[in-house]
Amino acid sequence: MFLSENEIKALTGYKYAKKQIEWLTSRGYKYDITADGKPKVLVSYLEIMLGAKPSSKNANTQPDFSVI
Repeated sequence: MFLSENEIKALTGYKYAKKQIEWLTSRGYKYDITADGKPKVLVSYLEIMLGAKPSSKNANTQPDFSVI
């Protein structure tokens, strides 16, 4: 679901969260920040940013809130 810490490090080239966040922001990536200040990025979002087409499994689907 989310990139691992090592994958974010490989993507950005930075070890520290502050620099990773700067890199993501400067390139227009959407991300959230965990309680410990580290960025988290959806794998599917990264794939789209890198030019991959959304998989048919996730394409045009709506979340099912009926279970809540």
